[in-house]
Amino acid sequence: RMLRQHEHTQGCSEACQAEINSREESRRILLHAAEVLDTGPEDDFDCLVKSASKASSKPIALVSFVDDERVWFKSVYDPTNGLGGGRQTPRNNFAFCHHAIQQDTPLLVEDATKDDRFSSSPLVTGGTVGFYYGLPISVQIGDRRANVGTLCMIDQKEGTMNECQKAEVNRLAMKVNTLLQQRIDMPRVISTCTGSSMASNPITDSYFFCELTLFLGPSQAQDWLAGNGVRSS
Repeated sequence: RMLRQHEHTQGCSEACQAEINSREESRRILLHAAEVLDTGPEDDFDCLVKSASKASSKPIALVSFVDDERVWFKSVYDPTNGLGGGRQTPRNNFAFCHHAIQQDTPLLVEDATKDDRFSSSPLVTGGTVGFYYGLPISVQIGDRRANVGTLCMIDQKEGTMNECQKAEVNRLAMKVNTLLQQRIDMPRVISTCTGSSMASNPITDSYFFCELTLFLGPSQAQDWLAGNGVRSS
């Protein structure tokens, strides 16, 4: 797989490479568990990328997810069409988001033309990306956690961001994290609430209703319970 090629580094032992491959496989499983790849537009994501562009004063913002051989864009705010309308790019050593998910802290590239990792990228030499700020987005199942994508801001020219701007987009990235985690957690809550013992008996433990309320809101949670024949006490 391409991921093994672009993660392999010179001097990396077989044990080291095996650990990298194992970590990547775990990351891939978590990403696909979220069932977000190749899904349609969603207002929640679209609003967050628009807010990120405004907060950072950068013309382009997007939510990306890093698949095996591609970086796919779930949501893009790009009113000037600086990215040319594309919805994905190859995952390789030039891919900014590929590098961003390798760390738990934001990736800041103030001038991509002067960064050896990216200066030869067609996106940089072609003038598409001059500045990049990407925050890793993660999901978790049990004790497994992995970075699977980013909330990132892009400008065609070099630039920077002040601490207030960074704090605001960090807050927005946490909201993206929450949206993605819900895609994994919500089916579990529904499965628990529709178990055989729940379907015929009142929900005496408010935990389950609280969980549904967290994900759906009070009104929709009540409607869902009523529509599925589950009573809440």
